[in-house]
Amino acid sequence: MATKFNSMQVLPENYHLTWKLDMRESKRLIFANGLGLLVLLIIFPLTYAFANAIRPEETFSFSLNGLSGILDVIVLILALGMMLLVHEGIHGVFIWLFTGSRPKFALKTFYAYAAAPGWYLSKWPYFVTAIAPLILITALGLIGITLAPFSWVFPLMLIIIFNASGAVGDAWVAAALLLRKNSVMAQDDGDVVSFYEPA
Repeated sequence: MATKFNSMQVLPENYHLTWKLDMRESKRLIFANGLGLLVLLIIFPLTYAFANAIRPEETFSFSLNGLSGILDVIVLILALGMMLLVHEGIHGVFIWLFTGSRPKFALKTFYAYAAAPGWYLSKWPYFVTAIAPLILITALGLIGITLAPFSWVFPLMLIIIFNASGAVGDAWVAAALLLRKNSVMAQDDGDVVSFYEPA
């Protein structure tokens, strides 16, 4: 079965596995989480600088002391939870759009995913599916920082930062996909992303 986006459930006979990213492998997981931490350390000051430049009359701060500190930690946790839901939800919407099938969602210890088990997606639909949460959440977050009430700015900053950090695996897959020919098909089982190409 194939969709109008050339996604299919059975590969042509001449296709074979040419690349795989398995997040169950400890080395891959450690590398991805380390890279995510590095991205967080880079994106945090950039997002903070953007907010200060756009809204110089406001003062942004984070505290761990007293009631204000408790509220900031609660905001941090809620922002992380909201980011995960929206990020995986965006993946899921594009999986459903390109396959017509309900995506599979899962939350693991160090990552979450929306997957399309049993489906092979062509290059550009899968590229859009992989990179969409990074692009959309960042763009909407920056617009929100510019236009939203002040009380929303700090949570939006956190969502942008955590989303960029958490999208390292998506960016890794998207970059690998760009190096492949248009004939490549991608299979996303959640823990494992595999590329198949004609022999």
